[in-house]
Amino acid sequence: MKFYKHSYHTLRTTDTAGYYRLWRAENPEKAKANRDKFNASAKFSQWRLNNKLRHIKALGGKCQKCGYDKCTASLDIHELNGKVISKNTAFSLTPNVDYSKVILLCANCHRELHYEKNGRKGKARGEEP
Repeated sequence: MKFYKHSYHTLRTTDTAGYYRLWRAENPEKAKANRDKFNASAKFSQWRLNNKLRHIKALGGKCQKCGYDKCTASLDIHELNGKVISKNTAFSLTPNVDYSKVILLCANCHRELHYEKNGRKGKARGEEP
């Protein structure tokens, strides 16, 4: 069954699921490639999350400054030597880590550390001293 552009446009604006169902039926190779790409992305995301959780567990599982341990998503890994790979996404890609060069901080303690590290002390701008 072949639709003309107008039918595709009308179908896409009125029934998105129907449009994609027809598109997948007419383009099975592209649909499989998209599905494989999505599955690979989901597997990679799961691997990255598992790797981050492994690092968090190895570092004690809680903020080393205040002891926060309620949500692993709000725990950051901070490198003591100040390299840029301390971001969660890049750090979770690193399989082998020297844990003596990193600390685990909650998001608040991590922001405070960088705030003070950049030469600012005390309250944020706009707050009364």
